[in-house]
Amino acid sequence: MRADDIRDLTLQTIVAELLHGVPEFRPDRTDIRDNITYLVFNDLVEFVLGLRPDADESTIQRVFSFLEQASERPDKEVQMLLRDVAWAMAAHSNLTEFERFMGPNVRKLIRQSPAGGVLKR
Repeated sequence: MRADDIRDLTLQTIVAELLHGVPEFRPDRTDIRDNITYLVFNDLVEFVLGLRPDADESTIQRVFSFLEQASERPDKEVQMLLRDVAWAMAAHSNLTEFERFMGPNVRKLIRQSPAGGVLKR
């Protein structure tokens, strides 16, 4: 997935783009139909941090790549969503297992959270 692929990303289009970029992720269909973006992304946090880094590397990389690229988009609503996603990730006890997959923007968002000190770098 290239950054140009999600150039016009908005809060209204982010779920469709995520599902296209990470087809293994299957959130609640009602949340998708009703475009309840925050619930879908809450499910994404649980999904990705529930994977095994040694066995699901490709999927994990695609999720973090999507989040990193989305974090570069100028839409303020998208930025707020990603901040909330990063802060939710920071609260997970196994977050450090996924640190190698994180780009600089996602890492920065996590570090800004109250629990963000868990990251090594």
